[in-house]
Amino acid sequence: MLPSGVSSVAAIAGRWWLGHVKSRAEKKFANILNARGIGYFLPMLEYSLESGGKMRHPLRVLFPGYVFFCGSENDRYLAVSSGRLCQAIDIPDQAQLKTELDAVWCALRANLVSDSCPLPPEGNRFRITSGPLKGAEGVSTGTADTQSQLILPVSVLGQGVVVTVAADPVAPAAP
Repeated sequence: MLPSGVSSVAAIAGRWWLGHVKSRAEKKFANILNARGIGYFLPMLEYSLESGGKMRHPLRVLFPGYVFFCGSENDRYLAVSSGRLCQAIDIPDQAQLKTELDAVWCALRANLVSDSCPLPPEGNRFRITSGPLKGAEGVSTGTADTQSQLILPVSVLGQGVVVTVAADPVAPAAP
């Protein structure tokens, strides 16, 4: 999901772009970026699959067709010239993207992500007040007595990831 030797999205320095890759080329593109020393984030989720009488646990890409990558203008040029990229989309709000990607990375690392989904047009915004996602904001998908499902947004894609957290550390976000 991250380049080898990198522990978090926040540790990757440079300008971020959204790479729109050719069909089913996300992992190949990430491998090319890793080989060229370019920072990237490819959110993936492990799932279970029975095949040949054995349980397997492959990874699937959460946002098919997209890989986030980071670096200098020269790194962008190297990424575009890889042959796997259709378009490098410029991200105007770098700070917001970095905050959102860091929240997604923390949720994936804590095994709290259940799936990706489109962002709802409206919804109550909540802030997580404790745990591994402390400070992250999301949109509520409905609340149960002991657990709450939130969508952590990735605004540039108009999508997010669904996380399930205890209802206690969730409070309404300031507008």
